[in-house]
Amino acid sequence: MTLAQNPVWVHEGLRGILNRLVQYLWQIAIISLVFSVDTLSGQTVGSMSELVENVRSNELLYDNLEVRLRSTYRLGKPDFPRPEYAVSGESSARFVYQEGMLYLRIDYETKDQEGVAQRSDVLQGFDGKTTRLLEQSVLANIREGKVVQTRLFRPHCLILERAGVSFPLSTYLRGGKDLRALSPYKNATTLIRLEGVEVIDGLRCSKVRIGYHLDSWKPGEEDVRYLWLAQERNYLPVRTEFFQHPHREGVRPGEVGTSTDFREISPGVWFPFRSSLIIYTGLSIAAGQPLVMFNATEFTIDEAKLDPSYDVSLFQDIPFPDGVTVNVIKDDKIVQKYIQGGMRLSAAKVAERKSSNLAAIIAVAVGVAIVAGLAAYAMTRRRKARARLVST
Repeated sequence: MTLAQNPVWVHEGLRGILNRLVQYLWQIAIISLVFSVDTLSGQTVGSMSELVENVRSNELLYDNLEVRLRSTYRLGKPDFPRPEYAVSGESSARFVYQEGMLYLRIDYETKDQEGVAQRSDVLQGFDGKTTRLLEQSVLANIREGKVVQTRLFRPHCLILERAGVSFPLSTYLRGGKDLRALSPYKNATTLIRLEGVEVIDGLRCSKVRIGYHLDSWKPGEEDVRYLWLAQERNYLPVRTEFFQHPHREGVRPGEVGTSTDFREISPGVWFPFRSSLIIYTGLSIAAGQPLVMFNATEFTIDEAKLDPSYDVSLFQDIPFPDGVTVNVIKDDKIVQKYIQGGMRLSAAKVAERKSSNLAAIIAVAVGVAIVAGLAAYAMTRRRKARARLVST
């Protein structure tokens, strides 16, 4: 009897085929539900992959851009106040992106609960080959290649600061292994789906749900972020809401971000000139409680223009103050170190100087020990001599 003539095999084979067919139909149903929902009018809104491509193509419109912006921060009423919480903060920043080159300057000042101000600053230039970086006016690095900054300004990510999206929004929405390779998503699974279309502030928006599940969490536990992207405004985010463990009944968003005052900075290219990000306290987001602000950040764009055309010197001439230690880095190793305005040392000389300094410290320590020992010996001899004189 052949396999085809065996009724048991035929029965099992048909059952397997039916099972695979049912699974296939379920997959089609899920994909259709996830990627083809329109809560506004019942029209098809396309797939998540199409949305990602739309976002990516619009991100490219801002590749050559100059932005000047200000931000203000204020502390509300945290559930558990801590002395280290800053009460307020102000920053000013300038970003220039030009043909793959980068210039940024950020100045920030915070005040603690006693009114004491703390200042910080960052100055960086990348000319297409070399990155020059100065932080706090005391740390200077010169490094081959481009240094990826988490503080880079991206129009599509302005209100996603708390989500840790310091990379293109299209990468965030694509999810998968590309997102999992980036911090803070290395140990997490993201489930991203297009939920349809809603109107926010008069703008037709694609609504996206991003589920976030840490590998260490129990099955079913997740945080959820909703994101509304304005289709007529280059798919820039108009609103975001973040829910922590939203399965709890009546829970409200603990974070709300909004962008407004959209202006057309070039034909067909829009820019939000005002944005805000409000964080609410964990205790107040429960049902039936009045919302209490933990902190709030306001962003104001002073200038935004496309296609800057500066001389390459803007991206090269990062001034290092005299007296600052400058590290020259290649392949993640310091190959040279020098004091700005002073002596230059190669990596070998730096190591040699450290070694000689250590040898000098050891020699001094040994010398001190010998002197101390001789002094103790001499004192003991004198005591014995006095004892003999007394006895006689």
